[in-house]
Amino acid sequence: MKKSLKGWMLICILSIAPVAFGQNANTSLRGVVKDPNGALVPGAKITITNQANGQVLAAVSNSGGE
Repeated sequence: MKKSLKGWMLICILSIAPVAFGQNANTSLRGVVKDPNGALVPGAKITITNQANGQVLAAVSNSGGE
């Protein structure tokens, strides 16, 4: 009986593990900055704001507008 209970407990723990670790958020944002005529814009300041928590991330585009 004890062996069966340990087996069920192990199954329960292993089935819950993906849910516990499934909340990671890894993402990226990529793009090219262009003017209205379609020309690349090197050195453009890019600012992204998370409105949920106010976190601000800033970057500057490279020579390719990326």
